[in-house]
Amino acid sequence: MGMDNMVQFGNGVSLRGETEFNWRPDQNYVTGSFPGPPGPPAFLYRTSVEESFSIFANLFVDVEIFSPFSVFAGGGIGLAHHDVSTTDFVVAGASSGSEFAYHVGGGVIFDLTQSVSIVGGARYMDLGTSDTPLASVVGSVPSGNYTLDHEVVEGRIGVNIKLGPLAGAP
Repeated sequence: MGMDNMVQFGNGVSLRGETEFNWRPDQNYVTGSFPGPPGPPAFLYRTSVEESFSIFANLFVDVEIFSPFSVFAGGGIGLAHHDVSTTDFVVAGASSGSEFAYHVGGGVIFDLTQSVSIVGGARYMDLGTSDTPLASVVGSVPSGNYTLDHEVVEGRIGVNIKLGPLAGAP
C-alpha cells in the first residue's frame, strides 16, 4: 500500500511513501563448520527457517527522466521475524525472534497508462541475525551457538496498479 507522489518538488521529482509486508516460504539450507584438528574436519548443519516475515515503512524518490520512463531510489526500515531450527545430528537448537531490518535500492518505472506501470529494480536487504543456542542431542549439554545472517540482494520485476484516492481523500 502506498501514497504515490506524496510530495512533488517540480521538474519531475517526487517523494513516494509506502508500507510493505513480506512473507517468505520455508527455507532449508545445509551449512558447514570447519573446526579443524583435533576434532572432526567438518560439521554439516541442516537448517530450516520457518515463519519468516517482515514489515517496512518505505520512502522513495522518483525522478521522471522522460515520459514514460522514471528512475527511483530509496529504502525502508522495519521489523523482521524468523523461526530457525538447526541440527548436525550431534548438536541441535531452535530460536525465534524479531529484529530491526532495513533495505536500500533503486530501479526503473515504465508507465503503460496513467494507472498501470511496469517496475524493475534491485535492493539490498538486511533482515537481522538469528543466534541459535546449540545443545548436544544426547544429554542436552550446551554446545555453542549457530549464527545465521539474514541478508539478501534481491532483483524484482512487477506491475504497479494505482487504485485511486483513499476514501475521504480530496
